[in-house]
Amino acid sequence: MAGNVKWNLVTGLIGFAGTLALSMPHNILKTAFIQSLYSFIFLFLITFLARWLLGLVAQSAQTPDSAAEAVSRELAREEDIRGTMIDLATPDDAPVLSQTEADTGFAPLNPPKLSTDLGERQVADAVKALRQMTDK
Repeated sequence: MAGNVKWNLVTGLIGFAGTLALSMPHNILKTAFIQSLYSFIFLFLITFLARWLLGLVAQSAQTPDSAAEAVSRELAREEDIRGTMIDLATPDDAPVLSQTEADTGFAPLNPPKLSTDLGERQVADAVKALRQMTDK
């Protein structure tokens, strides 16, 4: 965080005094004091937020980006070991099923074929349902 709490207090007190001076001619003392107190709290918090953001910016400017450094170190390490190791393992061409896996009784699903030809019974049921819906 940049600075210290004195900046918050000074900014808040300046806002308090300015709001009190401008609010006194138009309001009663109690209302002017409450408005000045709200101004003090608001400016105190805004100054605190600004100091915190400035501290973050200053901190990030001082320290280099650690993520970028980690990536560059990893790339340098990969370049150092490149070409020094050989992977001799090769994958199998096709998995070989054992006898127990082959005899599990698995059969692909064979659903019945759908037809668009409606039988006499289905047509009669559809006509009956239509007549019942249209009759009131």
